[in-house]
Amino acid sequence: MWFVIYEIATGKLVSSGTVTSTDAELLRKGLAKIELQEKPSDQLVWDESSKTFIVREVIKGSTELERDRLLAIKDWSSTEVGEAVRLLINIKA
Repeated sequence: MWFVIYEIATGKLVSSGTVTSTDAELLRKGLAKIELQEKPSDQLVWDESSKTFIVREVIKGSTELERDRLLAIKDWSSTEVGEAVRLLINIKA
């Protein structure tokens, strides 16, 4: 068995592994757990809104760091998004 511990209020992944606290202990901390049959594949990422693991979008030829940055685009400022677009335009030119 594999357990996923997440914040109830936000869905944010807190930890995962084969050992967990009781439901009562987790609830006191604002946490909950989901039991999985096995450890999720490295090709999956935690989705806070659905509280499930989803397939990681892989950009062909990109490094792991680049993929992680792209997955975090929702946290980018408008300036960072603008810079990324300018870089893509220059690459295509």
